[in-house]
Formats: sequence, structure tokens, C-alpha cells
Amino acid sequence: VGDGIAADTAAFLLAIAAVQALGYGVVWVPAGRYKITANLRVIMGNVHIVGAGRGVSIIYGYVAGDVITFASDLGIIHRNAIRGLTVLNQIVQPTEGATVHFSRCNQAHFHDCDFREGFVGLWLESVVGSYCSDVDLGADTLFTSYLAGSALMLISKHAAGNIPSEMQFANVDWRGQNINYYLDAAIKIRDADGIFFSSGHVGMARTGIKLAPSSDTATLL
Repeated sequence: VGDGIAADTAAFLLAIAAVQALGYGVVWVPAGRYKITANLRVIMGNVHIVGAGRGVSIIYGYVAGDVITFASDLGIIHRNAIRGLTVLNQIVQPTEGATVHFSRCNQAHFHDCDFREGFVGLWLESVVGSYCSDVDLGADTLFTSYLAGSALMLISKHAAGNIPSEMQFANVDWRGQNINYYLDAAIKIRDADGIFFSSGHVGMARTGIKLAPSSDTATLL
């Protein structure tokens, strides 16, 4: 429907299933406001979710955990992307999950997107070879107090995955919204090997970039 009132979850799940049945393709999100009440999960590679532009195609997620997840229980998936889309988590004072979560994905791409609110805005877990450009990550307008562990972006290693590496960010803003600094960190890095920032802005969080390795063998560059 795309009116921001009626739930569009079933339509999205059907579209994702149809593309995955082909083995590749684009889930097209026309201009509109879409209400999602359950996790949208992509389990195959070569699936892209593409909107008409950030601020034009908007997904409102009323989901306690992840709003959108790209992950397979069978192993690594390849060449997934989100473009031209705004995703807003609508849970007040969230305590889990991410607005967008990529897990064990190689060659993940993000362009012309807003990922906002959520306990974590964008979670890149064991992602190798990603490129993120012209993306805004913002949060804490729905926070009612300081939320320990929250972050606009989390980079970490999956227990059965590779160390995140070869990640590039260009013209990306990581910016909290609340002057009370309820957001714990703009960027939190637990494990990584090779992260490149060419432009962008980091601010309005208690910590700009927090290096918090989960193991003594982590390499943070």
C-alpha cells in the first residue's frame, strides 16, 4: 500500500521470496511510506533492495530486533545491496537488533540510504569487501535516556565468520540527534582488518569511534 498506515510486511516478504526463487534480482520499493511489523530477511546472494531514493522510499520498522537482515544459516552470501532507501526503526528506547544487519556477506554495497534509529543503525558482521557511499546514519531521537552499547554502526566478527575487511566508506555521516548524548558510540569496531574512510562526519555521541576488540588477535587499522 505504501501509505504508512496499513502494514506492508506480507507484500515485502512475498517480493523477497519471489526474487530468491529466481536466484537473483531486485526487490523494487516505489516511492511511499511502508509499515513493517516483522523482520525482512534475505538469505541468498545477488539480491538487492532498491528504492526510488532516500527520503522518497521509506520503510518504518515496528520490529524489536532487526528490521532488515541479510544472512544465511548455510554460510556466506555474496553481492547484496541496498540503494535509494530510508529505513527507520520506530521502537522507543530499543535494546537489541539493528535497523539494517548484514552477516557473513561478501561484496555488500550501500548507496543513497538513510538508516536511522535502532539499537544499532548498520551492523556489518563478518562482511568482506563492502562499499558504502552517500549514506546517513542517525539515531537517538527515540531514546529516552543513555543507552549503553548503542551505536550508529557496529563492525564485528561472526562466531563462524571471517574478520571484517576491505571496507570502504565515502561521504557517510554518523551523527546522533540528541544533545543529551544518549547514544553510546557513533562507530563501534570490535574486529576488523582494513577499513578506509575517505570523507564524512562523526558526532553527537558519547564516543566518536570506539575500538572494542572482542579478542586479543583482532587487527584494527
